Amino acid sequence: MALVLILATGGCGGNSADKTAIPSSIAASPTGAPAVLPTTSGTGSPTSSPTSAPLSGSLTVFAAASLTDAFTEIGNRLTAENPGLRISFNFAGSQALVTQLQQGARADVFASADLKQMTAAQGANLIDGNPIVFTHNRLTIIVPASNPGGINA
Repeated sequence: MALVLILATGGCGGNSADKTAIPSSIAASPTGAPAVLPTTSGTGSPTSSPTSAPLSGSLTVFAAASLTDAFTEIGNRLTAENPGLRISFNFAGSQALVTQLQQGARADVFASADLKQMTAAQGANLIDGNPIVFTHNRLTIIVPASNPGGINA
């Protein structure tokens, strides 16, 4: 059995009038402005290698509890590299996160652990954009070496 983790970015929240689209690329700031800008040389033409502008602002991420370790590590790296960026995480079951969004909670990113909850969020117009499958989980069990239940893969 595979558990699909799905990511939706942009304007999660109950009021569609004040949704702010967040680009799906990590190379974009929470305000939607591009974070990678071309630099210019003395002639006014772009140089061959763009520089990254630091990310700043705040980002609210609602993510499945199974993503806690990975997303926390990613968040720590992003904030270390971008001191002006503040990330708030809300980790819970995907169904609980959708319920929070339905009740008016605001999020910039919603990462669901299943397609059913992402579909529910889309159907209720709680998210903008299209979901992106960014990883898969594989169900794994561990049994004692003696395997008293005779469980086979």
